Amino acid sequence: MKTHYLRAILTVAVIFSFVCTHAAEFESSGNNTDWSNTAAWTIVAGTDGDGIPDADDSVTVLDGDTIIVTANSACENLDLQSSGAATYFKVNSSTTLNIGVKWQCISQAVNADIDVLVDGTVNVTNRFYVDG
Repeated sequence: MKTHYLRAILTVAVIFSFVCTHAAEFESSGNNTDWSNTAAWTIVAGTDGDGIPDADDSVTVLDGDTIIVTANSACENLDLQSSGAATYFKVNSSTTLNIGVKWQCISQAVNADIDVLVDGTVNVTNRFYVDG
């Protein structure tokens, strides 16, 4: 009987650790480049196998950075932020970005600009939010 409980607890622990360690939080690194380039990103929490945001990852493009989606990509959450310097985000033509939960644009100052150009397709499963 104890071995069944131990096995169940161990199974839950393994599943929980898998879920917790395979989602990451990414921030743009200031290397203004395309989404699929590892130099574009810094992992600030969690882990990721390839260093590029995937469907289970949260992504923040920081103030003044430029990110261009040049190949089909996905993330769980996308936050575009600006507190004064222009933040630029583009999805190229014939390219799709799938966002699983939310896409939000947050301007944190009067002169803050977030420039978004979508020549391709962006699919947002849950919500799109603009503040500022």
